[in-house]
Amino acid sequence: MRVAIHQPTFFPWIGLFHKILHSDVFIFFDHVQNPRGKSWLTRNKILLDDVHWITIPTHKSGLGMQPISEVRINYEHNFTRKHLGMLRSAYEKSPYYAENIEAITSLYAEKRDLLCDFNRSFIESTCTALGIKSIFMSSRDIVAEHPELATLAGNELVLELCRAARASEYLSGSGCLDFIKPESFEQNGIAFYFQHFEYAPYAQPGSPEFVSHLSCLDTLFSIGKAGAAALIAPPMLSRPVPPEQTHAAPEAA
Repeated sequence: MRVAIHQPTFFPWIGLFHKILHSDVFIFFDHVQNPRGKSWLTRNKILLDDVHWITIPTHKSGLGMQPISEVRINYEHNFTRKHLGMLRSAYEKSPYYAENIEAITSLYAEKRDLLCDFNRSFIESTCTALGIKSIFMSSRDIVAEHPELATLAGNELVLELCRAARASEYLSGSGCLDFIKPESFEQNGIAFYFQHFEYAPYAQPGSPEFVSHLSCLDTLFSIGKAGAAALIAPPMLSRPVPPEQTHAAPEAA
């Protein structure tokens, strides 16, 4: 069983759905401390003439350091109308705007109290729309069941979450080698895989040159659910290079 782990980010880029698709179990990393300052949990990029940030406000004052699972959305800012207006201005002329805007409008109408619930609802419903059938779990629930994990961090925490989820394989992003140790997973009987997601440019109405790494909203509005599903279908995974081969001499030509 292949497991992947990631924070419940706000309107994430399409690469997250590639990771979920190619995992049997996806764990929302939501029990850890909410990052200070700006983060992908509360904002992402859309194409509104140029790259533009769309941000969901949260309650912060006097709350100290909170876990991600407890961060509350601040509806005093009345951002719903602004967000939907921005999306309409940015994507109303896109081919698949009508196909996707109703689900997004309904999500805002639910007025979920917790940021984690808002983000998770969007991610899970988008997975359903893309035909992704992975099982979802949360690190909060796993830690509640295994309280000894509460004091762990970094590589040890990720490894133990995988073991608690009975993983036989772990799928990781490629930008985490500052703290992830693939060999520790292998030593515990968990095959380690890197995700290397790349995708071909697609037509973006209003932009003469392709802009990558935007929110998945750009992908959905531009090429639709079927196009997005095809985009994330190729596995694009690799196994880590064994340490003994890293410094091996090149073979003779």
